[in-house]
Amino acid sequence: MTNQVQGTVGIIGCGNLGLAILRGLVLSKSLAPEKLFFVDHNPERSKKVAEQFKVTKLESISELSRKVETIICAVKPKDFFAAIAEVRQTRDNAKLISVAAGIRIADIRDTLGEQSTVVRAIPNIPCLVGAGMTGLFGTDLTLLETARSIFAPISDVYLASAEKEIDIMTSLSAGGPAFLALVAEALADGGVKMGLPRDIALQVSVQTMLGTGAFLKESREHPARLKDMVCTPNGTTIQGIHALELAGVRAAMIDAVEASAKRAMEDLG
Repeated sequence: MTNQVQGTVGIIGCGNLGLAILRGLVLSKSLAPEKLFFVDHNPERSKKVAEQFKVTKLESISELSRKVETIICAVKPKDFFAAIAEVRQTRDNAKLISVAAGIRIADIRDTLGEQSTVVRAIPNIPCLVGAGMTGLFGTDLTLLETARSIFAPISDVYLASAEKEIDIMTSLSAGGPAFLALVAEALADGGVKMGLPRDIALQVSVQTMLGTGAFLKESREHPARLKDMVCTPNGTTIQGIHALELAGVRAAMIDAVEASAKRAMEDLG
C-alpha cells in the first residue's frame, strides 16, 4: 500500500489534532501543499498555519466543502454537528473522516446524508511528534485507504473490525497519554522525594517511559517478560513491584480504561 494521498483534502479545525494531520501531510510529502486546504475559527492561528506550511486557508466550511474531495473534521465533539451541517448545505455526497470521539457513523450520516461516506479516526496527541497511534473504522474501502494514507506519516494505524473498537481506542490510545503522563509525574515525584532535583527526576522518568515503550515495540516481548528481566531475587525492583501491587495500581489502570471506554460509548455529540 502507498502512503501517497489521492485527490484534494480539506481540514476543518486546526487545533492540536488538525494541525498534527496537516503537518504530517506536508512534511511527509504525501500530499502536495497546493492540494491541501483548511479552515479554522482562529484568525491568528490560521495565518501562522498558512504561512508556515504554505497551504491555503479558506474562509468558510462551505467553501472548503465545494473545493475538496476528502474532508477531515477535526473540531471538538460539541461543535461537530454544526460543522458538518455546513458541509451538507453544499453537497450530499461528502467523503468525511471524523476524529470526533463518541459520535457514531450512523449519526454522522443522518446529518450528512445517506449518499455520504464516513470513516471514523481516533488519533492521539503523540501524533504531534510523529509517534502517534490511530484507529480507523469504515466500510468504504477507498475512503479507508485514503484515511490510512493520511495518518500513516504521523502514527501507527490500526484498522478496526467493528465500530465498538474505535470507542475502546478512544480510551486506550487517545486517553492513554493522559494516564501515562500521570504515571510520569508520579515517578518523578518519587525521585524528588528520594532526593533528585525536579528537572532531573522528570527527565529520567520521561526517558525511562520512552525507552520502555521503544523496547517493548522493537523486541515484541510481553510486558511481563520485561518486568521479569528487571526484577532480581530479593532486589530493589521486586520490592517496588510489591508496593505497586499492594496499592492496586494494576487494577486502577484497568479501571481507568474501562471508565473512559464506557464514557466513549455514550453519545458525546
